[in-house]
Amino acid sequence: MTYLKLDVGFASHPRVAMLKDRSFRAHLSALLHCKAFQTDGAIVSTLPRQWRLRRSHIDELVSAGLWEETPSGWQIHDWHDYNPTRAELSDLRSKRQAAGRKGGLSRSKDSSKELPNPASILQAPAEPKGEELKGEELKGEELKGEDQASSTAALRDWEHATGTSLTPLLGEKIAEAVERHGLERVSEAIAETGIAGVKSWNYAAAILDRWHREGRRSKPSQLEADSHHDLAARRERFG
Repeated sequence: MTYLKLDVGFASHPRVAMLKDRSFRAHLSALLHCKAFQTDGAIVSTLPRQWRLRRSHIDELVSAGLWEETPSGWQIHDWHDYNPTRAELSDLRSKRQAAGRKGGLSRSKDSSKELPNPASILQAPAEPKGEELKGEELKGEELKGEDQASSTAALRDWEHATGTSLTPLLGEKIAEAVERHGLERVSEAIAETGIAGVKSWNYAAAILDRWHREGRRSKPSQLEADSHHDLAARRERFG
């Protein structure tokens, strides 16, 4: 968005204060037009007719020293004393765009290093298994596998519901919530967080704490049910 800078004493300046209302409005319109279209203060001869100005209004602006006549129309007096030229603005935009691209590439490289694959966040180092493992130990391994699968599903639910990437710290928080509340309850809280348009895990954690204290109502709203169904469908599709 482009802005026009005016001094607080603009209207009381001797050259401006003496203008008639129609001429004052024409001068202000010209300032806005030149800023919006970056004309460097130039006013082409056709514009006054579009603004329905009479010759007397233009003569008044010229006599006041606010406009200067040129072969192609008029020029606002001292425009470049208070406004950058079109070339200067173009150069400034180019520098900002270059800086933005450089910063974006840097953030992209950093994020690719810091954010691992969701499944790898909870990947535990494999332990050697032998035929001598007892039945209870095998059962324990199966439970660990189920916990990891549940946590991975919750991580994917979070990405789908909020559209945000995971960090190792966030992955640990979601895994702890799954262990404490169960996948179904965590998925419901994540769905409500997505419905609310919130991208902070603290919001989902507060929902889980409230349900833990007060209990979860038995029947979710239709909007929540649709969201839960959508998360389940995405899980089935994307794995």
